[in-house]
This record gives sequence, C-alpha cells and structure tokens, in this order.
Amino acid sequence: MLANSSTARLLLRHAAEVSLWQRLTSGQLGLASQAASAIAACRVAASYLATLPVGIRLAAVAGLPDWLAAAYRAVALPDAFDELGLLLGNSPVDLGGLLALQGLERADIARIVASPALRTEAVNMMAGLSSVALSAEAMVLSGGDPRIALDPRTGMNGYGAAPRPVTGEISFASSTASSMTTTGFAAVETLRQHLIAEAVGGRLAAACTREANAIRTEIGRHLGLDQVPGADVILAASGTDTTFAALAIAKAADSTPITSLFLAPDETGSGIPHAAAGRHFLNATSLGHSVAAGQPSRAWAARRSTPNGSLFASLPARFAHRRRSMRRSRAKSPGSSLVGAGVCCMPSMRPRPGPAHQLPR
Repeated sequence: MLANSSTARLLLRHAAEVSLWQRLTSGQLGLASQAASAIAACRVAASYLATLPVGIRLAAVAGLPDWLAAAYRAVALPDAFDELGLLLGNSPVDLGGLLALQGLERADIARIVASPALRTEAVNMMAGLSSVALSAEAMVLSGGDPRIALDPRTGMNGYGAAPRPVTGEISFASSTASSMTTTGFAAVETLRQHLIAEAVGGRLAAACTREANAIRTEIGRHLGLDQVPGADVILAASGTDTTFAALAIAKAADSTPITSLFLAPDETGSGIPHAAAGRHFLNATSLGHSVAAGQPSRAWAARRSTPNGSLFASLPARFAHRRRSMRRSRAKSPGSSLVGAGVCCMPSMRPRPGPAHQLPR
C-alpha cells in the first residue's frame, strides 16, 4: 500500500488521528469508548480524503484494502449514523479492522465485535463527537455557503483557494477567500484538538461559546469598541451575511419602512443588493438550508414586509466619504438607525415603493 504515495498520505493521516484520539480519550474507560475513538479517527481521515482533488482521491482509495475503503465511505456520511450498519452488524469484521488499527488486544476486539450492545453504545458516543471528528480542512469548509465549496477536480473553491497551505504558490489573496497560510492552518489544528478534548469531556458547547466570545473581544479591542458602551460584535459566515444581519436588527428595532443605502457597490460582493433588501443571496444558507436566491427570507414574510416595500439605493464610491456626516446627522434625530458593513439602514425614512436602483455617478 505504501508504494502508492496518495495512499501513504491517507494512511499516515489516519495513523496520526489514531494517536491523537488515543491520547485525548485516555481518561475514558470502557471498550465502547475505544471503539468510538476508532470510528472517530476513521471519520477524520475520511473527511481529509474528501477534500482532495478527485484524481488523488481515487488513487488513494485504489491502494486501500476493500474493508477500509468501505469503512471510509460509511463514516464519511455527514450525520447519517443509521448508515453505519457496516460497523454495527452487517459486517462487524470491518469494525474489527479499525479496532486493530487502534491497537486493541485481540480479546477486546472479539468482545466488541461479538456484542451488538457495545457497538451500538460506541456509535451513540460517536454521534456526540461527530461535529469535531473532522479534519482541519473539513472544519474550515463547514458552516459556510456554496462559495467555499470545493471543486472536486481541483480541490479548490471558486476563488482558487484551498483549505490547506499550498506550497510553491503565490497567493494574491482576497477578502472572500484565500488559501490558508502555514501559521493559520497550525492555529486551526491547535483549536481543533482543543475542541476534541472538550467534546470528549462533554464541554463542547461551552468551549465553542468561549472561543467565539474570545474572537469577538479581540475584534472589538482591535477596533476600539471596548471603549464604546453597549457596542457588540456579531460574527457571521460572510460579509454578505453581516449586511443581512444589519438589516434584520434594524427591522427588529423599528416597524417603519427601511431604506438601505448601499455604499460603493463596485467594491462589494454581488450578493449585497439581495441581502440589503432582505432577500436570499444564494440558493443555500450557511447552515445548509435550501432557499431561492432573490426571494425574501421567511423572517421578512412573517413580518409582512416585502423587498418592494423598501427603497434600496446604491451609492458610488465617491459618496462613501459622506458616511461620517450621515452618521452624525442621524445621531441627532429621534428615529432609530443602524450603520453596518457599508450599508446604512434607516428606519426613520419613509420611502416610496419600488425596486432596487442605483443612483447616477
């Protein structure tokens, strides 16, 4: 198998995960825990395999024994643990192979393979670890929208960025997506291992909240918001999502019609016009829900508000310098307002109905 370099890379990654999960679950007693660790390590390796270009992926799988290739296919399914019959009863020897890679004694392997109860307990434990049983590459691809999805042929997204450092490449970088630096990837891997340890201890939710709050605090400190009473930092999947969030907050704060002033349209993403008008800007959300791009969100429909009920104006970049004076003037008015992500949502204005339009330059 090691004569195939692609297979060798995959098996080395799997071996590293076996060692990591053994170390992080060393305080967990019981054969079911050992089996859960074996499945988790396999799933991480499978998620790494899924991020590789299809040519490399096929070459790697071609060098595997049939049982291990089948195990990778079973655990690669996102959350469909009912499909893990491969490991639960249809062919328990496959679980035995993973347990052997985990370093268990033959007698313990035989006990787990012969016990449906132990195997079921192991998969139930694995279900609680599924969100962290992913490679660093797979983690940075999760929670985003289709723009960061990888092209199976190249292993890169539509912006030419990979979910791992790319050697020998000069990256021009983008605010939307860039290939990760070695330093950035190391930080992701360190955090991944920390979250695995927290998940094993049943503290994953608290750990995620703590890490998110640390990011908010750092951003706020960097921008000087820690000195502004009542200022909060909102994390979102993309800049376009922050525009949508700004409009949603303005809508929640005031029931009057909203005018979104869209600044410097040439310098923003193509989805901003939809987001600033309360419409979906892609056919899938960052949480994986299927929607129709250009259609109003259900939250807007629930509030009986439609995009055509708001005036949407795009301001060229040469108007952007006026934002400061706009902010000052609105601060003195009694109507509520919001400035965020280059979009000014002004509930105090009462616009005429009409479609989005762009002001002349």
